[in-house]
Amino acid sequence: MATIPEYYRDKTVFITGATGFIGKVLVEKLLRSCPQVQAIYCLTRSKQGETASDRLNRMLAEPVSCVQMCLWYGNQYGNGEPVPKHIQL
Repeated sequence: MATIPEYYRDKTVFITGATGFIGKVLVEKLLRSCPQVQAIYCLTRSKQGETASDRLNRMLAEPVSCVQMCLWYGNQYGNGEPVPKHIQL
């Protein structure tokens, strides 16, 4: 059985609720524990007059966030970009 970092190596992860309490913890944990993850996409919606991009940027500016992880470990994760809520399949 593969370890969690081995499982997520070179994988792309799609997360809903990333700006919520548990979502923030999940994103931080994936970035900290799985440095070989290919990409993390966060489904983000606008809320209370704040755009999806603004919400994601606010989350990334909080003390324990992927931006902080990038600052600590180098910007190997790229720039965070929200996936708009209005997705049509």
